[in-house]
Amino acid sequence: MIIEGEQKVTNVNIYSPDVTGPQGLRVGDTLAEVMNKVRLITCVGGHDEMVQKVECSPAKSADIFTYGFALKTPLPPLPDGKALTPDILPQTLIMSNIIWSSRTLDRTALPVPAPKPVSVLSAQQLLHQGMRIMSRAYRNDGSLNSSEAGKALYYYLEAAKKGSAEAYFRIGVLYENGVGVVKNPNGAVAYYERAASLGYIQGFSQIILLQDDHKNFAGAAQTFFNFYRANPAVAMQGIGNWSEDILRTIQNIL
Repeated sequence: MIIEGEQKVTNVNIYSPDVTGPQGLRVGDTLAEVMNKVRLITCVGGHDEMVQKVECSPAKSADIFTYGFALKTPLPPLPDGKALTPDILPQTLIMSNIIWSSRTLDRTALPVPAPKPVSVLSAQQLLHQGMRIMSRAYRNDGSLNSSEAGKALYYYLEAAKKGSAEAYFRIGVLYENGVGVVKNPNGAVAYYERAASLGYIQGFSQIILLQDDHKNFAGAAQTFFNFYRANPAVAMQGIGNWSEDILRTIQNIL
């Protein structure tokens, strides 16, 4: 949590899931959970590839709350004249922060708990903390803050130790793209494989794309068969993203 000023402050940015916001809301809640308790009116952001979150606000009052939600991909363009509203957003978006603005905030009255040691946080809490940090790792000019990316990787690794399949996947993404770490496609594949083995089947798709890039068509075909055994419907959905060489190799094996 960032607190500006001395006793009287005007802006508090809550990132910790241990701090309770208005209506009992906490960082890590989904958009659907927020909307069940707060009537959000307008939203901004999310259409630029460098902007990894969208911010939504309720009607203005003495205390103004803005809720930030992390995005995995940029939002599609809106039709001309149509405003971005919370009802058209994916209801599964995870809240990454709460901005509390007021002219009367008293720092001494703010609920600021002692931070929990990483060892007592659950895998899901660690994963969400890593995602929150990663969401602000890119500066406004699009450059990467390597220090923040490294912090995100730390939380992903801790979440993975506690069995988070998605954490393994996100570590793989970092290694595949060289974000906060030295680029390592083989390392990425290892993490994707672990994610897939724990049930995060998107790992199979990333492995196939990497194998395709490195012209390992036989390996990609074998990964497809593993994918198909895990979830036939989802495996078949990805075929359109693969090269003719992979599809030909799969056909020859069949």
